[in-house]
Amino acid sequence: MFLKKTKQSAARKTTRDLWPAEREGYSDQRQVAYAAISSDSPKQRRGMTIGTEEHISTLLVISGIAWSAHVATKNFAGLMQLELLPPGPLEVCAVGILVWLHAKWRRLAKVS
Repeated sequence: MFLKKTKQSAARKTTRDLWPAEREGYSDQRQVAYAAISSDSPKQRRGMTIGTEEHISTLLVISGIAWSAHVATKNFAGLMQLELLPPGPLEVCAVGILVWLHAKWRRLAKVS
């Protein structure tokens, strides 16, 4: 377990450090800390680009807001009585916001 002091270990101590290079963190070469991924060309990628996803989500949110405004002003007397809007327009807004957040997450997690 402990190193015995011999002529060979004393010679090694003068030329190299006591810790061998095989130990983690003591080598001079930098180790790769992540798995390599394949970089496909844009033609080989499938799915929606990040910009397209952002634009579609923006359109979903805008259409949900417009639909909510239409439903709210259709029965203007009910708006003064604080009646809740039907779930359709609000769900469209929520889906648009979720798609927008997903696009932002994809942009953040994109590997350069």
